[in-house]
Amino acid sequence: MSNPLAKPHSDDLLTLPTIADVERDVGISKDALRVWERRYGFPVPLRDNNGERRYTTDQIQRLRLIRRLMDSGLRPSKLMLATPEELEAQLGSCSAPEHADPAVALIVTELFDLSRSRQFVALRSALSQTLARQGLHRFIIEIMPGLLERVGDGWLRAEIGIAEEHVLTEALQGLLRSAIYALPQHAVHHPSVLLTSLPEEDHGLGLLMVEALLESEHATCLPLGLRTPLPDIVAACAWGQIDIVAISISAAYPPRRALQGVVSLRGLLPDTVQLWAGGAGAVTHAEALRTLPNTRIIRHIRDTLAELSQWRDSPPAT
Repeated sequence: MSNPLAKPHSDDLLTLPTIADVERDVGISKDALRVWERRYGFPVPLRDNNGERRYTTDQIQRLRLIRRLMDSGLRPSKLMLATPEELEAQLGSCSAPEHADPAVALIVTELFDLSRSRQFVALRSALSQTLARQGLHRFIIEIMPGLLERVGDGWLRAEIGIAEEHVLTEALQGLLRSAIYALPQHAVHHPSVLLTSLPEEDHGLGLLMVEALLESEHATCLPLGLRTPLPDIVAACAWGQIDIVAISISAAYPPRRALQGVVSLRGLLPDTVQLWAGGAGAVTHAEALRTLPNTRIIRHIRDTLAELSQWRDSPPAT
């Protein structure tokens, strides 16, 4: 392996990714990268003549491994001292499927291959057909998590690029929105669920998956989109007569800020409003967050339906 600290020629240095490039392509925020640099001594960026951080290929590959392991719920503090070989070994154990369903595995492989080979028209058609054949629940609970995990592993191993991943994400978002709009109209039913993310959180596919499941079960959803300031979430709870606030926190979100954000939001919400926190960033802090009153951690997308059923069995007193 090449030495990540070896400084390239000044002309070559300008071709290395900047911190903004790493944030976009690896999915770890600039703030988190700076904090890790100070706290753990990694990454160790080079500096160009303007003092801007530049990252070598070896460091980016290690950051990709860390990001994938964070997606599996591991904390960055447990990963920073591990060698690339140790990270690879951990990834192998974390990537073991929870169940071996050959039918799901075959579908996931076919969809991944279409995305990797850039057959995007065929990909959109295959996604639509898969949804129609498997049904909304199975598509969201089994097919999508398997496909997204496969894409994450493929991205880590350079089998698929950022652009192809983005095309797939857009296709999935469009398909889910169409599925939501096509659901039969129903009278207003409880609970009323507000869906959003913390400020500076840009990953919203998980929220859309939750919205589709809830709408299919006749819950009333109020999606606010991403990056909603906490006071606006609280205000929307009042005028929207909200029972549950559901937020998604990705592994890319700065861990300390994620914990502070959830704690702050819980403190601002009425006691009767339940708070759901999902995504790898929430699972990382599950032990701390479960001590908060009327707060639930959504570890897997399937848990959404269990929490919905539990709320309906014993809704909070008003």
